[in-house]
Amino acid sequence: MIDRRTFGKGLAATTTVLSAPLIFPSSGRAQSFTNDPRRSSQAEIGIMIAETGPYADEGLELLRGYLLAAEHVNGDGDGGVLSSFSSKALDGNGVLGKKISVVTGDTQTKSDAARASAKSLIEKDNVISIMGSSTSGAALATLDIAQQAGVIMMAGNPTTLEFTGARRSRFGFRHFRNEFISTRLLIQSLAAVFGRDRRVATVSFGRVGDAGHLASQAQNVGWEIGAQLNPGFFAPPQQVVANIVNSGVDTVLTNASGGILARLNQTLLSFGLFDRQINGKNLVFGAPNGSSGFFSSLQNSYIGLNWHWDNEELGSFEFTKSFGSKYGYPPSQDAHTAYTQMLLYADAVARAETFRPEGVFEALEGFEYSGTGNGQALYNGGDHQTYQTTYAAKVETGGKLAFLPPIDQPECRCPSLGGSDTCLLQYCSDEYQET
Repeated sequence: MIDRRTFGKGLAATTTVLSAPLIFPSSGRAQSFTNDPRRSSQAEIGIMIAETGPYADEGLELLRGYLLAAEHVNGDGDGGVLSSFSSKALDGNGVLGKKISVVTGDTQTKSDAARASAKSLIEKDNVISIMGSSTSGAALATLDIAQQAGVIMMAGNPTTLEFTGARRSRFGFRHFRNEFISTRLLIQSLAAVFGRDRRVATVSFGRVGDAGHLASQAQNVGWEIGAQLNPGFFAPPQQVVANIVNSGVDTVLTNASGGILARLNQTLLSFGLFDRQINGKNLVFGAPNGSSGFFSSLQNSYIGLNWHWDNEELGSFEFTKSFGSKYGYPPSQDAHTAYTQMLLYADAVARAETFRPEGVFEALEGFEYSGTGNGQALYNGGDHQTYQTTYAAKVETGGKLAFLPPIDQPECRCPSLGGSDTCLLQYCSDEYQET
């Protein structure tokens, strides 16, 4: 049975830094490990989401996906994707005799709050794994705490390359696409449609590095960079759009998603920028990380997608049916990645026949699977990034999607550990940080 200590006890308890020390991995890990659930009937999973702040809507979508997956793993509900998932290690009776229990922590879209919540989840709630986070800063802060404590961290929907790149760890995993995959796909798709003579403003909310990445991908297709804007999460959208207007660009690329993306798009509409030509061209607005939960709020937008409920794979059908039955509306890509990540973790524990992190590492690294909604997928051993089918689409009136023609996407299959930089993707190299 799911322990729904979510927005009540979870919020209050997990936002306080406790005085007790973290439980660190030790030489005795062969006999035990951090928060070993062997003496409990439940395996506690910590869910890090933005319960408050600008990404609270995405946080709720993630939580709903995690809760639904836990129900199915525990044998409740209709079983969802278990019937279409290529691995058959899960039988709908929990994992290794344990029921999955969920407790949440609020990141507040802030790194310090994420650290405090992660510590509390580990120290007080005895979680065996942490999942979630909607922003890069919160995800990286959580990964630092989880790695020190010897607890696996599975990211929600942040896309920063650092998570599976410069700061990657054997304890960190990500099912959601990274910014290299999403940005490259969308920009190359847009270049194929609109040509290579464009002047671009990049708008990065929160992380300066993301703007540089947007700019480098734009330059790769021959676009001129007219401005690189780095407003904070809480910057007034009117001020951001005024800076865009002053830069004289005809293309806007942003790392925003969810409610921030919707507000930026609506402000561009209110300024009338889509109704007039700039540099003799109509304005193009692209968001590689655009959240599928906000399609109805977007107009004249091109977005990247990790997944969409209206695709033809059986796994997508099963998940959409289960989610819609429980919550009353089609699921977003955020809910889907949360659901799939929980399922992949539980399956890895079942196949490894242990909750011990080292066993889970081995079960996930290089794991190929299908039936969850993204076609044939690989959990890469070299960076713990999932490689799978992703999409670029135009959001039309009423939130309807028009998918852009597919382009070739690079694939990275580095060795499990210590792989040399032999892959097409720039972040799959060197060695993991080991603790």
